[in-house]
Amino acid sequence: MELLSYKTLNKLGNDLGSEKCIKWGTYLSG
Repeated sequence: MELLSYKTLNKLGNDLGSEKCIKWGTYLSG
């Protein structure tokens, strides 16, 4: 489930901007 959420946020981040993707990725990772 966590992986799915990460992929979803990654896709959304890619559409909105790599910066947000990295920010969300860091949030999930941290």
